[in-house]
Amino acid sequence: MINLLPKENKKELHAARQNSFLLRYCILVFIVLILVALIFSGTYFIFKSTEMNSENIAQSNKNQASNLNKTKMEANDYQKNIMVAKKIFDSDISYSTILLKIAKITPDNTNLESLNLSPEMTKQPTSLNIKANTYEDVIKLKNEYQTADFVDQVILANVQDNSDPQQNDDFPISATVYIKFNDKILEKESKKND
Repeated sequence: MINLLPKENKKELHAARQNSFLLRYCILVFIVLILVALIFSGTYFIFKSTEMNSENIAQSNKNQASNLNKTKMEANDYQKNIMVAKKIFDSDISYSTILLKIAKITPDNTNLESLNLSPEMTKQPTSLNIKANTYEDVIKLKNEYQTADFVDQVILANVQDNSDPQQNDDFPISATVYIKFNDKILEKESKKND
């Protein structure tokens, strides 16, 4: 092909081609920049929504953890109660057997008004409030308790005559007796076959 165009026109055509190439390049760069900006903004919004979801999940987990702490505290309290019940059942103190042993050695003409029973009754004296017909009945009760094999010590205290001629009281004498039981009081009685 014969190039008949003057040199100046060739230069202008060459410059026009370069300008159109640069214009296409600039438009392409601008489009790429817009796409990159869209990708960055989309990624930013996705990360923000993920962060908000994570914060909601973390708050929900904190609430569940506080509920679990309450449940754990209730479970610990329940376990403590079970341990107390286990101690009580392991001690296996039959208070009805103890009362029967005391009732068997309590003489006639005396009544037990109150009796404080506890698991520590073999370690420290237990108080009995009694009522009796006469002073002799009180002394007889003291002697009966002293001869029992499950009693270590008997102390007679506060003997009072509360008799009133206007009242017909069958048990006018009141007294407090302190008894130190030994470990035999806690033993269960074996049933005898007749």
